[in-house]
Amino acid sequence: MENTDMGRDIAEDMEKESPRILRRKVRELLGSGDLEQVLMEMRKIPPRKAINPLISVFYDSDTELRQKAINAFGQVVADMANEDMEAARVVMRRLMWTLNDESGGIGWGSP
Repeated sequence: MENTDMGRDIAEDMEKESPRILRRKVRELLGSGDLEQVLMEMRKIPPRKAINPLISVFYDSDTELRQKAINAFGQVVADMANEDMEAARVVMRRLMWTLNDESGGIGWGSP
């Protein structure tokens, strides 16, 4: 499957509002192509919908996939900050919270 087709699939999945399918498609996208191509396709997804699928890959055992997700997350949040700084702060606050002892998580594998 070509990445342009995958981008259309992501846009279609986004319209269906199926988080599970969108998460799977984002994971497939991260596993294919170079980072620039991945970022180009990720920009087709509204930033608020892209955040959760990207975070889910942060804890993957595949280090290359995890690194692409982290890089894409950084770009998505930067794009989000250009549009709505407070929304980007909320996302970063959520990420920082997972590293806090009070969150109930231990932060292993966190970027």
